[in-house]
Amino acid sequence: MRIGFVAGLITIFGALALSRTAADTQYLPTSMTATQLLAKSDAASGTLAPGSYLVVRQATGSGWMTLRMTQFVGNDSVTVEQESLGLTQSWGTYRGQNWFRDENGIVMLESGFHDTTDPNVLAWRHVADPQFHVRVLGLTQDSPSEYVIEANPPGGQDQYAYYDARTFLLDRVVTFSIDRLRHVATYSDYHTVFGETIPFRRHFSDGNPADEEDLRTTSFTSTPTVDPAAVTMPTTTPLFTLQNGPVPLAARFTDEDGIVVGVQIDGQTLDFTLDSGSSELLLDEGAARRLGLTASGPETVASDVTFGNVRVHHVAFSVAPMNLDAGAHAHVVGLLGCDFLASAIVGFDFKKEQVTLNPWSGFDPHALGVRAMPIQMDDCVPRVGASFENVPGWFLLDTGGFGTMLYHHYLDKLPQAGVALRTGDISPRDLIFESVSGDVHSQIYDVQNMVFGPLAYRTGQVVVPDSNQTFQDPDYDGIIGRNVLKEYAFYLDYNDGLLFIKDNT
Repeated sequence: MRIGFVAGLITIFGALALSRTAADTQYLPTSMTATQLLAKSDAASGTLAPGSYLVVRQATGSGWMTLRMTQFVGNDSVTVEQESLGLTQSWGTYRGQNWFRDENGIVMLESGFHDTTDPNVLAWRHVADPQFHVRVLGLTQDSPSEYVIEANPPGGQDQYAYYDARTFLLDRVVTFSIDRLRHVATYSDYHTVFGETIPFRRHFSDGNPADEEDLRTTSFTSTPTVDPAAVTMPTTTPLFTLQNGPVPLAARFTDEDGIVVGVQIDGQTLDFTLDSGSSELLLDEGAARRLGLTASGPETVASDVTFGNVRVHHVAFSVAPMNLDAGAHAHVVGLLGCDFLASAIVGFDFKKEQVTLNPWSGFDPHALGVRAMPIQMDDCVPRVGASFENVPGWFLLDTGGFGTMLYHHYLDKLPQAGVALRTGDISPRDLIFESVSGDVHSQIYDVQNMVFGPLAYRTGQVVVPDSNQTFQDPDYDGIIGRNVLKEYAFYLDYNDGLLFIKDNT
């Protein structure tokens, strides 16, 4: 899972107070409906004329600056972001398929499940549907006057969109997010280019200076002679290429801290957790400083990295606090996530306590006796199907998660555990566990009839984080963690979007 969770009573109370203030603000009445207001905003924005365009933007933040160049050709587009330290990432749409290529060359195809599961995405798409709780609050009394729409869908986040009452153009969006911060995106400096009126400046802030970003459009030009191949989807350049396999990866299997792998960076060996729930390679900021690595904003580059028997040069890491004791002989300062796992077909066998790296070519699932299951990828982490009490759901497959979790929005759907939860007929056991973000308050519940892959479980226990915890991601119904994964031998194939799995009991 992505890093950057926030904890603390001051932050919690502050976010709650801000949310009440926004909802209780006195507005001037209006007869405008949300559907009418958004229609007027769409009309005011206009439509970009068909053609090819090049848009150049400059993004700045706390100690960093990037240049973003977006090429549009019809419905296809590609954005290339040039960062400091020689890093480049890109993303775009090709023939209706959204894709993303990160700084280490890994290309991920988005499955689009965010657009069909995120309550706020659905709310703004269906503002007239009462189940999503979208309403026009009225007009602000200050100057310039603005129309305000609130979207507060069940299981989602409380959002407020402000539209200029004179132009009907979007001024800002305020989100009281699950991370307990007040996220504000401000849009300004509107210009009409080739039939569409767009903001040439977008500023984002959540109260944390490290997260602040200012995005400015410096040019928007027509490119009628551009080659359509300029927006073709790229292919993955893996961190490493295996000639033969399988290659064993030295790893220590621990109960509390997962699968610990020694990674050598510029000659020094550090402990990392092999974490399919991480969308990146992460290095503790303190460890990065001790290694003498130069950071640009939230990223750094190591010139020489060895994963077991695999040596790689020029590897990008995200930098954030990550400092966990993993028993007497390990001190974890990083995560091996997507970029590492996407460079091979990675096999896990908890029974034998083995991790293997398998090349894409020549991998034979039939010889291994494993069955294929589809996985969905949007944030470079795998989402898999499973069910509890015959209620299907989608779960984060997380080798870094100690236990299996259900989120409240899914638990409420279960015929037995969900009803018992609402009626108070069950008494869950309290649990506090440590994560990268700090202590997480949760409860343990008894559930029945879990089905995942080739196995079915009559009864079991799951962890349910408190509803105000940042784990409650609406795109997932929970997490399949190591307490379940240890019953299987499985292989992750990010390149083809497949999980190969078999019963290992």
